[in-house]
Amino acid sequence: AGGQIDPFWAMYAQHNVQSVKELLAEFRIGRLSDEEYFSLPPPFDPYGSEPQRDPSLVVQAAKPFNAETPLSVLAEQQYHTPNEVFFVRNHLPVPTIDLASYVLEVHPGNGKP
Repeated sequence: AGGQIDPFWAMYAQHNVQSVKELLAEFRIGRLSDEEYFSLPPPFDPYGSEPQRDPSLVVQAAKPFNAETPLSVLAEQQYHTPNEVFFVRNHLPVPTIDLASYVLEVHPGNGKP
């Protein structure tokens, strides 16, 4: 409360649509003047370090990134879609990790290692 909503819009860009803004309008408790608004520091972009994607992907949304495998690629393949053009469904930014030290542990949950 009492802060900018811009960081929220930056993280959850899929909600930065007119219909959501109309729902939130009744809860507005004030409005900054243009001078006040433009004097604020730019909000952090949580999507600023997203990985490069294959340009042939059919992008449905840029933030968060959602894209489809091109139909032409699917038509050329026989049960194998190359990783670089496999569909992408993100709900939040891709985390930045240190590849040298990152370890992914998978536990099946059935008592077996």
